Parts: sequence; C-alpha cells; structure tokens
Amino acid sequence: MGALTWAAEWFDPGGERSADDVTDELMRALSGGIVRGSGDQEHL
Repeated sequence: MGALTWAAEWFDPGGERSADDVTDELMRALSGGIVRGSGDQEHL
C-alpha cells in the first residue's frame, strides 16, 4: 500500500513503463494480497 501512495514520487513519465502499466502492476499486487482464488483456500 505504501508504494501506491508514493507513486507520484517515483514514477517517471519518460521511463520504460507507462502509467497504465504501473497501475496494472500495483492493482495486481494489491488485489493479490486481498483476493484469493477458490483453489488457494486453506483449511484451518
């Protein structure tokens, strides 16, 4: 979550990744930590 709030500081518009690429990666990381697929369920 911290990377998301600092994106304006470290994102380089002239860099090799577009804003859309960075957004996709951040959302993938965020949602991967929150949402689990049905095959990933652990039995406690």
